Parts: sequence; structure tokens; C-alpha cells
Amino acid sequence: MAYARSKKKVAMSQATQATQASASARLSRATARETQAKANITSQVETTCQSAHIELRHYGPSVSTSTCCEESGRFCAGCARATSDGAACRECAGGFIEREGNCIACADSAGWTNLAGKTCPQLAAADCNDIKVRGKSSNEAWGAPKVLACCTCGGGIISPTPFFYPSVHLVLGSSVRVLPSVRTAPRYSLNEDCEFPDYGLQMDGATGIISRPTGSLYPRRVESFSVECTVTAHQAPGLTYDTPVKIAMDFLNYGAPVLFFEGVKAPQPTVASKAPGEWKDFEVQCAPVVDWLQVDSTTGDLRLTSGTAGGSVDTEDATLAGQHGGICVVKALHKALASDSPAGLQCQYYYGTLTCHVPDLSQKTPGNSVVVPQIDFYNNFPEAQQTSLFCIRCTGYLVITLPGYYQFTQSSDDGAVTYLNGQMIISKPKCGFWAKTSSSHFLHSGTHQLEVAMCEGGGSEIWKLEYQGPDTNGSKITVPESALQQHDEVPL
Repeated sequence: MAYARSKKKVAMSQATQATQASASARLSRATARETQAKANITSQVETTCQSAHIELRHYGPSVSTSTCCEESGRFCAGCARATSDGAACRECAGGFIEREGNCIACADSAGWTNLAGKTCPQLAAADCNDIKVRGKSSNEAWGAPKVLACCTCGGGIISPTPFFYPSVHLVLGSSVRVLPSVRTAPRYSLNEDCEFPDYGLQMDGATGIISRPTGSLYPRRVESFSVECTVTAHQAPGLTYDTPVKIAMDFLNYGAPVLFFEGVKAPQPTVASKAPGEWKDFEVQCAPVVDWLQVDSTTGDLRLTSGTAGGSVDTEDATLAGQHGGICVVKALHKALASDSPAGLQCQYYYGTLTCHVPDLSQKTPGNSVVVPQIDFYNNFPEAQQTSLFCIRCTGYLVITLPGYYQFTQSSDDGAVTYLNGQMIISKPKCGFWAKTSSSHFLHSGTHQLEVAMCEGGGSEIWKLEYQGPDTNGSKITVPESALQQHDEVPL
């Protein structure tokens, strides 16, 4: 297998101040707010969170404390401090109020006061009653009788709690497990035109966790892809929040669409993640020119070097405005691992009182078996025990390297059929002289289930399967042995 050219396009930024690499604009803004809050802190109480927990940070007048919250718990949303075991929320953040063990975003009905002149934020639970002032009480909302007006009294105006998903950039064949940050609802759904199933991605409707098992290649694709869907969190009847989630997989990846580099003293490289196989001849090209960036020609790792900072790059995160940077493409030669599956197709012969049209051979008992390198026979069927009144059925997988439209041509005397991915694409159902039939289909890179069958009623014995498309440079050729394999394995 020859080397193929692979490339990865990313944005590069050289930070003018210490900046932590992040693919999420929201995370960057949160970090900026946290940095401002830390300016007034004189002491910190730190906690190291275990796996399956998230860190919650609470800022007091002079002390910053961190606690750990179980990432699967809805009580983490809107929580400022968790209990010591992380199994419940101890204190809700500002703008949130505790309801049934969870922190709910709640706003009081504006402008209301009780007889004592207290507004909703000034009320204690004991102050809640049905006494109306100017036609309203703390136990009813504006224009909505029997709904409490004040959050303290168990009502108020409830808003959906925002959440987001981190941007996911991985190499092909990697496992995927993406959690909402944070879990806010008992039920999640996807937009109706979401293409997650096309890429083997799943979502747990109860937790919002998106996953893809390690090595999952259903459907059998080996080209890069990027898919974006909208997740809706159903937090309560009539209360929902939508957020996008994007998952991308490439042969070559650096973990984020925007890479940040800081400092010039013993800088750590940004390590390249690569699909299995042999890699060589890495190079990087940027616009505007980024002469402070260097790529290791052997490993693909990126490193900040001395150079003149010039040019800039726009990203979705406005906090990066003014940073030096550019749009860069890393290129390399890649040779995928060879498949362990034997080449060719597995075939079975069927004998007896068969006609020259193809019956359902799956319901019949085969005679002898043979492995053939390709479908190209003219009175020379290998190991056939008779020259007429037989059928042959061959199964295996077609390997497509370059995606695109492929035309398949079947030549036969007598009847023959061709199935691709379980669908009949070509059929010559009757006896008669040699004839050709064709059909065109779009195929993704990867393996595709192939089944072909032919029956011989007498006379000449002809059977051939050809194709043309991106893998053949547009020429019509017999489907070669190198494009056929007996088992469903792909080079990843």
C-alpha cells in the first residue's frame, strides 16, 4: 500500500500573555472571570477531584474554596459548593435557588412589595402569605393566579439553565464520550436531521452523554468527518435549552480547532495525534506567515520557536482579538496499516435441477467451495464440477479508498445478480446470450458488503464484474483482487 497525502487545517495563535489552551469560547470567558475573582482572594482551599467528578469553585470575601461534584448529578448545575462526598449541592450559586435537591435559575416578579414594603428578595419563608398588595400577593405571580410571585415562597420566574458541550477533535477510530457541562435535565433530544447515526455516534437520552465505542467504524468509513447537531435539554414541562455539539475525526489531529502557544523558555510541543500506520515528511504552511511555528518532520509535533510575530487570526472567541497568529495547514505522507483479511471472495457452487435465472441460493445446500481473486470468467470457472446447470454465489467486501460515484457493470451468460450493502444494484434475471448491465452509486471510503451470484443453464459460461470511479482514475476495469477481501476489516 502506497503513501497517501494527509493534511490538517488549524488556527494558530501566539498568546501575548499566559493563556491556557482551550477549544471552548465559553471556557475561555469563564477562565477570565475566575482570574478577576482571584485578584481579591488572600487564601485558597483546594480539593483534588477524582474521576467522574467536576470541580466547583466558590469565592467568598477572602477565601476561595473548591469542592467536587458527581458529574452525573443534576444537582451540579447552578451549584456553588457541593457536600464533602460530592453527592449533593450544599449551596446554590447566585441567581439560583434550591428546589427538590437541585439548583434552579429563578427570578422574582419585579416591582412587587408586601404590606411591610419588603420586596421578594427581602422576604423570609415565614413572610409568604396570601395577603394581596395592589391586587397581588407573595403567593401569586403577575397575571398568573396560584403561582408564587417570589422565589423564596417557592415560585418566581423560572429560566432554563444553560449548558454546553466541549468541542471534540479526535483521530479516526478513537472512542468518544462527551458529557454535557453540566447535566441539567432528566431528558435530552437531538434535532431531527442530526447525522450522528451515520457516523456510529450515540446519545443517552437520559443523561445527554454522547458516545462511540473504541474502533467503531459503523458505517464502514475511513475518511475524515465533522458532524454538528443541536441537543435540547428538557429541564421541566415547557422549559428547554438548546446547545450545539460538534464532533470531528481526522487522520491527523491536534485536539482543538485553535491552538495556543505561550512563552519562549523551554516551550512544550503540541503533540500530534495520528491514525495508525506509517507517517513521514510533515510540513506546515501558514497564512499570514507564522515563522515562530515549527513542525517536527518526523512526528508532526508543533513547537513555538523564536521568530518575528506578525499577522493575526480571527476566532469565535473575541477574547483572543489582537493575538498574533494565522491559519495553518499541516501536511504529511501516510500509509495505512494493511488489512489482515485475505483478499478475494468466498464462493460456493450449487448443483442440480437449477435454471439459468438466479434463485434464493441462501435456502439451498452448497456443493463445493472456492476462493476466487476476482469475478472474470470465460468458460473457466475454477473447480466447477459440471459445465451447465449450476449456480455460483460469492460473498465478501469491496474496499473503497476514495469516496465518490462508482459505476458497476455486470456481464453474464446466463442470469446474474449483484448486491452491494444488502441492496440489489444489478440484475439479469433471464436466460439468453451474453449481456451487460450497469448501475451507479455513491460510496464512502471503507468496506462495503458485496454479494454476486450467477447461474449457468447451458452453452457458454461468462461472468465478469467491472467498476469505474475515483479509485480507478475514471477507467473501467475488472474489480481487482486488491479491492476485494473476504472479511469485514478496514485498515485502521
